[in-house]
Amino acid sequence: MAGTVTDREEASNWLAYTYYYVRMLKSPTLYSVPLAELEADPLLEQRRMDLVHTAATILDKCNLIKVRPLRPRAVRSPRRRQPRSPRAMPLSHGLPRGACRTSTTKSRAASK
Repeated sequence: MAGTVTDREEASNWLAYTYYYVRMLKSPTLYSVPLAELEADPLLEQRRMDLVHTAATILDKCNLIKVRPLRPRAVRSPRRRQPRSPRAMPLSHGLPRGACRTSTTKSRAASK
């Protein structure tokens, strides 16, 4: 659906365009924003993120929205994807399979 908010950053940015945010900047004490917080964060970015989190939590508890837990993104190597197992590797340079085993691998194979 067009015009929907899909993540916390979008919600925080959307909040910056509201009358509530403008009034919060003009009269911070009326909205329980300490002056020290306003000096440390003049655009009240952290306050907006806190408001978004609180609202999302309440809406999620009322089953009005579905909040997905944050997951760390997988760090991917810029290299090509490598085969996962030695058996999946193609024979290269004319070497027979298993010719490049390390001494640990050879000792494991010998003990079986």
